[in-house]
Amino acid sequence: MKTSNTRVKQYMSPYDQSRIDAAKKKSDLRVVSRAIADKARDDSIKAASEYKKGLVDAEKSLMDLDKSLMDFETSRLDAKKTQFDIEHMRLVTAKTQMDNEKIILLIEYKRLVDIQEPQSHEYKAQSNAYKEQLFKENSIIQSNEDTDTLIKSQIENVKLRIASKNAQIETTTLRIASEQAQFDTDRANYVAAKVRLDYHKSRLESAKSILDTNKSLYESEKAQFDTDNANYLADKANYLAEKDILDTNKSLFASEKAQFDTDNANYLAEKSILDTNTTHVEYEKAQLETNKSRFNAEKGRLDTNKSRFESEKATFYADNAIYLAEKAILDTNKSRLDAEITNNKIVATTNISHENYTIYSPTKMERIDIEKTQADALVAVQRSQIIKMIQLLSVETRKIVDELYCNKSVISITNIYQKTYNNDKYASGFGDFIRGCYFMLDFCETFHFKPIILINHPLNEFLENHSSTNNYNILKKVSMFDDNNCNKHILNNDNVIINTIRKNETINRFINYLDTSQIDNNNNINIYNIVFPYLEVSFEHQKIMRNILKPSQEMKEYIVYTLENLELTEKNYIIIHIRSGDNYLNCVDTQFNLTYLTDITNSIILLLDQHPNAYFLLIADNKFIKLYLYSQKLYRLYIIFNEIGHFGENTQLDRNQIKNTMLDFYLFAHSSIIYAFSAYDHGSGFSWWCAKTYGIPYSCKIIKP
Repeated sequence: MKTSNTRVKQYMSPYDQSRIDAAKKKSDLRVVSRAIADKARDDSIKAASEYKKGLVDAEKSLMDLDKSLMDFETSRLDAKKTQFDIEHMRLVTAKTQMDNEKIILLIEYKRLVDIQEPQSHEYKAQSNAYKEQLFKENSIIQSNEDTDTLIKSQIENVKLRIASKNAQIETTTLRIASEQAQFDTDRANYVAAKVRLDYHKSRLESAKSILDTNKSLYESEKAQFDTDNANYLADKANYLAEKDILDTNKSLFASEKAQFDTDNANYLAEKSILDTNTTHVEYEKAQLETNKSRFNAEKGRLDTNKSRFESEKATFYADNAIYLAEKAILDTNKSRLDAEITNNKIVATTNISHENYTIYSPTKMERIDIEKTQADALVAVQRSQIIKMIQLLSVETRKIVDELYCNKSVISITNIYQKTYNNDKYASGFGDFIRGCYFMLDFCETFHFKPIILINHPLNEFLENHSSTNNYNILKKVSMFDDNNCNKHILNNDNVIINTIRKNETINRFINYLDTSQIDNNNNINIYNIVFPYLEVSFEHQKIMRNILKPSQEMKEYIVYTLENLELTEKNYIIIHIRSGDNYLNCVDTQFNLTYLTDITNSIILLLDQHPNAYFLLIADNKFIKLYLYSQKLYRLYIIFNEIGHFGENTQLDRNQIKNTMLDFYLFAHSSIIYAFSAYDHGSGFSWWCAKTYGIPYSCKIIKP
């Protein structure tokens, strides 16, 4: 029974629906509450501003009233002082007048005393004369006793008047003293009032400065209020806009709810159908298990037949190769015998001609005695591969190869991996370097040059057979052959690379590149190339590359330590390699679209289902995809977070980044299967050529971010 990849829409319970409604209402209340709170805050700010303005006005009025009161008190005190001065002058005048009257009374009293008691006979004589004159004039003259009595009465009257004046003087003196005390009191009050007036004046000045300060504060608060009011109006507009959006969302929610109800009904119907078909599924499952057992048995039988067929096929090809080799040797010997018969001498053979090209044989290969040895099948296969590569050459490039080998005496070709090359060109990735090495090994084996591989790069610190004595002055002059012979990659329906079509003309351009390259004193040409090999990678070439790429002791310990921490063992885990691109590797881009993440996740889940008992190790070129997949909590998927980098494109890496990148390479080498997901159409050379080198099953799917 074929299963569908379409996922059934999940059922939403009434409790989930109520939670959604509550969240929606809560969002509405939050928006309304926010608007009310903003309005209340603006109203309170406005009221506070008005209240402060009222306080300022009231303070100003109080200050004006205090000033008026102080002016009135000052005028009142001035008037009272004037009145006191007038009263004082009046009292002083009255006292002076009373003193004068006292003096007059004293004078009058003395005069009267003098009259009563004359002091001389002259006075008595005058008095007698006066009396006689009075008698003479027939006036009624009283006697001296009457006169004395009258004078005494007059003296008593004067005394009484003097006593009265003295009492008046005493009263006036007391009143003057009282007025003086009152004056002193009023003077003290005046001084106190003046001090109070000065204090009020200082307060008035302080209040005036405070008023000016409050006025400026009022102006600033008014400006702030205007700003807050403008913000309030803007917030109000935003609130209305959010309310409109909320209304729109409500209508959308209602439509989505209706759609959900419809989908829910469909889900229940489908669930009912699924429940109905459960019995059929169980029956088919049991039938499938039976068929699976039968299929496995049939598959075992077919595998046995296939192995037998492959063995017979290999035997046939070996016999055929032996036949062809023997036939070629017989033809050669026949020609020699004919020549010996003709010339009576043996012709030395240093090469074998095939139509219009020449294959140079190694000097140590001697003429094979047909009676003792037969042609080896492997030699025949190698010769067929040599012929296949030679057939790619044009006539001109074949002549160039002959020129390099014979006339220029080139013995070896060194493929050098380093950071920079001539004309400021930068190296490509580590996988591209390994790929170019396999091409150079095929080329040198075909045309009998000695292949040399040199790693002049900081990564050689982590290789067992690294070279520490390099001639960097010569290496800096190495030119780079950056032509790529990859025409296109063939993908299947699942976007998995199944084949690579190579351009045949690239090898001709490579030979021209060799012809223009400098030959050193050791008859060697230093090169760097990234060409795809035209032939299948042989086991011998695998051994050469494995020996070159042997990890150092430090690297071996790091590999063992990492596998032990992950609780994994060699050849007992599957690698998932994600190559999102150099922009993510160098942290230029950090965000992925949802479609890419979904495709990657679904592909990994499918692999986990295909290998239910296997453990998987994720290796990726960036930490962002690692963090995302870590958040998905995929069972049996191990992830390590190390800082890595790209060896090419002049990327500046520290020692730990280089070490961690080489760790990823050796973790590839110790895996059982590698599944790669690449953003590039050519896949990922880093994992692909590691798999080629260590003979690991490999698959690469193209998924673009």
